[in-house]
Parts: sequence; C-alpha cells; structure tokens
Amino acid sequence: MKNNYHKENLKENILILTVKIIKEEGYQSVSVRKIANHLDVSPTAIYRHYNSLEELFTQAIVSVSHEFTNLLKTSLKGCQISPTQEIATVGVCFVNYATTSKNEFDFLFLSNYSLKNVSLNHKSDYPLILFMDSIINQAIKENNFKYSKEILFNQLWCFIFGYAVLVSKKQIELNEELIDATVKSFLTR
Repeated sequence: MKNNYHKENLKENILILTVKIIKEEGYQSVSVRKIANHLDVSPTAIYRHYNSLEELFTQAIVSVSHEFTNLLKTSLKGCQISPTQEIATVGVCFVNYATTSKNEFDFLFLSNYSLKNVSLNHKSDYPLILFMDSIINQAIKENNFKYSKEILFNQLWCFIFGYAVLVSKKQIELNEELIDATVKSFLTR
C-alpha cells in the first residue's frame, strides 16, 4: 500500500522528478500517475501539493528557466566584453541549448506550458526575461539606441529564437558570426 501524504519534502520531490522526466523523456511523458508511481505515493498525494498538472508545469518552467539562466550567466562569467557582445554570446548559447537540451528547450519555449507573455511588459518570475532585460538595458546605454526597449527586445527575441529553432531542426547550421553581425545591426540603427 502506498504511503499517501506523509513523505518528507514531497512537494519538492514532485518538482524535482517532474524536471528530471522533462529532461530525460520530454514534457509529454510527464503524468501524475507516473510521478506518483516513482515516488511511491498515490496520485491524490500529488494533487495535495499541486492542484493540477498545469500548476506543476508552471513551477517546472520556473525551475528550468532558473537553470537555463544560470547556464547563460556562466557563459559570460569572467568575460570582459561589451553588452552588445554579451547579447551575441547569449544568442549563441541559446542556439546551442536548443540543440543540446532539446527537451528543456521545447518545454520552455514550444509547449503549451511555455513561458507566458515573453516580453518586457510582462516581467515575471522567469529569470531569463529579467536577465535579458538587464543586458539589453546596458546595450541600449552603450549604443544610444534610438527606439524603445520593447522594439529591441522583440527584434532580438524573434531573431535568436527563430534562429535557434532552425538550427535545432537542422534546417541551417550555426553561424556565430551571423549572430554577432545581426545583434550589432539591431543595436546600431
């Protein structure tokens, strides 16, 4: 018989297992029943901590977003480069993440549960958006950008995200120089 509700740290363990399944098998493989079986609890115990799979996925998005943001920050650690070059470096890391961490990328950006309201007008708990906002603010100051931050964010987002999807689907090959030149062109208008 399953130990229904009294496991220590069950809420945290549910989230950890959910993220693990997403990374290994993809978000489509996550189910309350699978989580309950792995944790040796009843499905009801899961629902005592998360009202729905969507609520659990919302927390998983935040968790995976934190991990991804830390990866991006690590890629810049110790680099003495301009904010414009930081954006280009983050762009390259973003594209590499789309190809090397496909399940997480799909979950974060291509699922029905993906980052909601990805824009600067809707800053949220998503550290990725806050991190990009910080770099973009620095780049705007460095380049005396004439247009709104929202326009720049949307241009960068559309280019880097679209480019990442094309590379991950093997439609094109990664060209770091193209990313660098495109980022510079957005900032020097």
